[in-house]
Amino acid sequence: MEELKLTLNKLKIPKQLKTYINRSTFIKENLNKESLLIIEELFIYYDSLYIFDTSEFCASVVLVIKRTKDNNTFYYYLKEEIESNVFLQSKGKSKSNEKESTIITEDVLHRIFINASQVLFTNIDKIGTKEKIDLLSVYKSLGELEAIIKITNNDYFYKLKKLGESIFINFVERQTEK
Repeated sequence: MEELKLTLNKLKIPKQLKTYINRSTFIKENLNKESLLIIEELFIYYDSLYIFDTSEFCASVVLVIKRTKDNNTFYYYLKEEIESNVFLQSKGKSKSNEKESTIITEDVLHRIFINASQVLFTNIDKIGTKEKIDLLSVYKSLGELEAIIKITNNDYFYKLKKLGESIFINFVERQTEK
């Protein structure tokens, strides 16, 4: 048991998995050094090539440890479990997707919302002054606002967009009546 603990501490596996293995007596009873080395090897493999949720990885490992008693099938069963139940996203570029994945922060979405709102309400301000309104930019702004609201689910953004949209729709309806 002490050798298992020493091996566990040296392994390059997620900390939450080490913590779980150290706390669970059932898992320790069903685990051996060879299994730990297999877990480490697979973790290094997937961590090198893919982006994935380490909690999902750990859950798959625990499930396989609980279900598998045979070391001969442990590697294959664990690999199958990970590939079936852990969402793996390639770290490399593919020919169909040359661009790197982009993560858009809430700050960026907020700035886009402000810019789109300014375009919308600048055009709405033109209603009172009888200036020419850029319909294309208004509809584009409404589309951008709608997309951001769907992403952020922000109630304030939704109410602001609805206000601008209703003012603009009333204006368009009055213009079509003339």
